Amino acid sequence: NAVQANDNELIDDINIHGKTKGVAPSGRIVNGVPVSIENYKFAVSLRIDDQYFCGESIISVSHVLSAAHCVYPFLKNISRMSVYGGSTSPFSGGVSIPVIRAVNHPDFKPNPPSGLHDFDVAALTVPTNALRGRPNMAPISIQNVQVPAGTRCYVVGWGWTDF
Repeated sequence: NAVQANDNELIDDINIHGKTKGVAPSGRIVNGVPVSIENYKFAVSLRIDDQYFCGESIISVSHVLSAAHCVYPFLKNISRMSVYGGSTSPFSGGVSIPVIRAVNHPDFKPNPPSGLHDFDVAALTVPTNALRGRPNMAPISIQNVQVPAGTRCYVVGWGWTDF
């Protein structure tokens, strides 16, 4: 199921007197709540060989934003990649669209010494207008103003609601 978690819950869950509360600092979010795809039509998944691999966001009718670390291993064989969306489940009820181009940020390093990925962003292209008019699929509204500090933000993706 698609899940939503806000950043304050994550911070509260991890930062207890300066120690982690049963969560390794992996950047993963748990303890979300199930939501309907109708409220988050931009949420799609990257599939590799038709298997769920990573979460993504639709940014135009022909482009999807992903994490470079998800895309990097398959850049030389993009025919293995597809975008799947239109359903609350990343496994059924949606539509699969082939990826025709994938580009990682030029400063992305696949195996950094720190183990942390900077510039971890990739743009995927699907056939022209392939995402237009699809049920429960639409680009995310991209802001052109700075979001004030303290603004409640949400993360949407597929994962566990408990750990």
